Amino acid sequence: MFIEYQEKTKSTQQLAKDFIKNNKITQNISIFISKEQTAGTGRNGKIWISPKGNFYASIVFADNFVNNEIILPFITAIAVDEALEITSCTQYKCPNDILINSQKVAGILIEKLPNYIIIGIGINLTSSPAILQYKTTNLKAENLLNFEINEQTLIKLAEKIVNKIIKWDNKSAIKEWNKKAYNKNLDIEIKLPNGKIINGIFKEVDSFGKMVIESNKEIIKLSYGEF
Repeated sequence: MFIEYQEKTKSTQQLAKDFIKNNKITQNISIFISKEQTAGTGRNGKIWISPKGNFYASIVFADNFVNNEIILPFITAIAVDEALEITSCTQYKCPNDILINSQKVAGILIEKLPNYIIIGIGINLTSSPAILQYKTTNLKAENLLNFEINEQTLIKLAEKIVNKIIKWDNKSAIKEWNKKAYNKNLDIEIKLPNGKIINGIFKEVDSFGKMVIESNKEIIKLSYGEF
């Protein structure tokens, strides 16, 4: 397992991509870690606010090392939760967020490149950005931060996350994720990238990683890239 740690970087995702582009990835798993990003990005190109003192990492898997990339956001959410040892007070918001008291504490980004899959992970350890669209929190504010933040502890956390990801099979992960799904069996509103809005009851995530919505007595299934 290869590990690259930097105190500050533009983006761990971009750092990982640069290593791939320059043929510097030689192992099935590589981890890129920083505690500050100056140009982080989230899903659909959204800005990922990344102040100093939090955890930012990108994990690169050789694609032949991953069983099903569609399930990876759900497996990764469980893995982060377990590695932080905060499973008793979290929920998972489809497709890529971890919440505490309905407030976002961590986010996940999956990107597919030729021959590789990159998992981007951001965890609010000591600070959380003020975002209009949703509430955020951090582990320190919730009295859940149980380690000092330094190079050694961040590397250890990243390694724990990787080991947790590897242990989960797809079927078991989806079952576990659904146990803690945020807004399960409640009315929700989803705005699709094309602007269309779907209202319905969120039932579960199915075995193919699709969000199952009951809308007007019909079942609608949305894949990761559709919401």
